[in-house]
Amino acid sequence: MRILIAVDESEYARAIGNFVVQSQWSTNSEFVVLSAVESLKIGSMMAVLPGPMLDEMFETSWKNAKKLVGDTANTIRDQIKSAPVREEVIEGRAAQVILQFSQEWAADLIIMGSHGKTGFSKLMLGSVSLAVLSHASCSVLIVRLKSDAHKESSS
Repeated sequence: MRILIAVDESEYARAIGNFVVQSQWSTNSEFVVLSAVESLKIGSMMAVLPGPMLDEMFETSWKNAKKLVGDTANTIRDQIKSAPVREEVIEGRAAQVILQFSQEWAADLIIMGSHGKTGFSKLMLGSVSLAVLSHASCSVLIVRLKSDAHKESSS
């Protein structure tokens, strides 16, 4: 089974990593931990900033994504020793990167977090998890933080 693990923030990455290591997987499972880093220069509200500043911000985002992917992959490697775990950081919009990578790699399952946005913030900002859930050619599992589920039920 090919399992794509999409991460973007450390709190969600930890929850996803914990979910993966606590679950049962077939002996032939392989994992890819993926993060997307969006370009700040084209089509971004940040594009009005000077180029060198954007380059520095992008480089920082790239380094943070590499560390996050590495930490999540190591969590999985430490607990599921027999499974191959690959690390990928790709430039682009998160939903597009996840969908394209899952298609090209022929993923059987995508595991990702949900920020739990609702109402106007979801409408204005869009939802990566909703886009992936709606357009993926494989199953998608959304890992929610307990605090997100609590917020949702109390609304």
